Amino acid sequence: MFKAALHGKQHLIHSTVPRNPPFYDKAFTENISAELAPFNIRTLIVQPGSFRTEGIYSHGWNSSHLIPDYEPLRARAQAMFASIPGNEKGDPDKAAEAIVDIVRGEGVAKGREWPNYLMLGHDAEYALRTKCGILLDSLDKWGDVTRGATFDSMDDDLSSSRI
Repeated sequence: MFKAALHGKQHLIHSTVPRNPPFYDKAFTENISAELAPFNIRTLIVQPGSFRTEGIYSHGWNSSHLIPDYEPLRARAQAMFASIPGNEKGDPDKAAEAIVDIVRGEGVAKGREWPNYLMLGHDAEYALRTKCGILLDSLDKWGDVTRGATFDSMDDDLSSSRI
């Protein structure tokens, strides 16, 4: 049995309070994955980049509670989003085929271990690598503070870290 969850992009620029923050579905899927593993139920978090599908970038912007200080950011974001439709590099047929292959254990997934996370598209890969780089840079710069928040008697060896 398989459980699939789609972790899509949520742009917070056009809404001050997102209706469904993107971290909810991801956190839920990460937690339920560990809980369901003993029952041979697997989860897959799919993080798609931009794909030529239903035209998600053509939806209107919520302009009911505009904050003037955000106007420069909003204008840049609207211009950027307006330039995307028709220029997405993601092929939805290839993405769907990859997901089906993973679920079935065939094609691109044959002989490979099930991924908990699947980034689809160059832009999704770039976004993840950028985010990981930012986090690792912060950890490198502030690692002493990170490790300094433990009891003095605790082992400082990262390989023995446990919750």
